[in-house]
Formats: sequence, C-alpha cells, structure tokens
Amino acid sequence: RLSFGGNALITESEPIELIGTLPFTLPFARVKSESDTLDMKVNVKNEGLGIINILTPAIAWETGKGNLQLSIGGTLKNPIAEGIAQVENATLKARAFPEPLTGLTGTIRFVGDRINIEGLNGLFSRGKINVKGVIPLAESFFPNDPDLANPVRVSFDQLDLNLKGVYQGGVTGLLEVKGTALNPKVSGEIQLYKGQVF
Repeated sequence: RLSFGGNALITESEPIELIGTLPFTLPFARVKSESDTLDMKVNVKNEGLGIINILTPAIAWETGKGNLQLSIGGTLKNPIAEGIAQVENATLKARAFPEPLTGLTGTIRFVGDRINIEGLNGLFSRGKINVKGVIPLAESFFPNDPDLANPVRVSFDQLDLNLKGVYQGGVTGLLEVKGTALNPKVSGEIQLYKGQVF
C-alpha cells in the first residue's frame, strides 16, 4: 500500500492538504497489497486550486475563489466520495478554446456513489453555459433510482465561437451526460448558426 500525507504549496498562501492510503504494488514487488480499499482526504481552497494546472494540462485555473473538501473511500472499482466543491467567479482556460470560461460559479456535492452538480454557471464566448444534474461515480444507477431521471445536462446558450481553421459563428445546444463519471456517455444536440465551417 502507498501511504501519503502532508501539505503542498502551489501558491504562496494556499496549501493543499492531502492524506491517505491506496493500493499500490511496485513493479518489482513479489507481494501485492492485501486490500484494494481507498482512504484519501483532500482539502484545497482558492489559489490552491491551481493544482488543476499540474494535473490536467488541458485546463488551467486562472483566478477566482473556490474550495474542495473531499473524502474518498471504498475501492478502486467502487469508490465512495463525500464532500463538496464550490467555485465563485472563477476563470478557467481550456487549451482547445481561444477564450476562457469566466464567472464560473456553482456547487458540486459528492454523495456516496454519486456526484450531484447542483449548478455550475459561467460565461463563455459572449454566451452562457449551465451544467446541472447527477452522475454515478463508477457503477450505473439501478433502473428504479430517482437520480436516473436527472442526468447531467450541459446547456450552451448563444455562444459566439471563433475556432481558427475549424468554425466561426454561433453555437447553441444541450448535451446529456449519462453512464458514469469514470465512463461517461454523451449525447445531445448542438446547433450551429450564422457561422462558417472551414
């Protein structure tokens, strides 16, 4: 097993607190971990959310307030998470897009085997983006689960995209994200208008 714990400074004032154990076997080890259970706790706030820039090079945290308090248990196959992520007036930059997502505000709750996006709203390319809904972490919902009728919905309202060499013009649409967070299935409709495909 791999045990870890401590604080790390990504910026001058906001440490990342991380502690836990997880199953890990070194490539040359003859003995495997006896347990596949997870036990991790993460506490990050404000500028500490810059850790996103290290973990996911495709997305960069630029500014804003926010916090993540998360405990993860269960196993690698069936993780259980408890906690909350909140952002207020955040700016994120995605490598794939020329403009940042600004004014991102909302709350995500981690509740056992599911992620409840209570609402994330932001401005992008002179339009609005809204994300809301529930998605299971690793195992699909049972047919009688009430959250099955509340998939994650991502709406785009009057975006004005300028993707050099690809498309320039308006975008409106609604996507649904079903499946699981570890294996999402995306469907929906995106409408292009008053634009040009290159």
